[in-house]
Amino acid sequence: KKIPSSQKLAPPRPRPRQRRRPPASPPPESPPPPPPPPPSPPPLSTLPSLITITITPTTNNGSAAAAATVVNLSPPKSQTW
Repeated sequence: KKIPSSQKLAPPRPRPRQRRRPPASPPPESPPPPPPPPPSPPPLSTLPSLITITITPTTNNGSAAAAATVVNLSPPKSQTW
């Protein structure tokens, strides 16, 4: 008699947990929106960051460091133009 009672309690528990998991998926999507706002204010900083990312993969020898310095100097030059 003890075995059947435990089996009956076991099935109902796993089912409710599965139903609660799907609703938990929406919360993870909400965090992504906040990050975009901060980068939008400084457009100059976003442009150099994208350039560095594109150069880093191509230059695996270690010249990425030099590229990063060049990108940092590029923003001021663009303002003078």
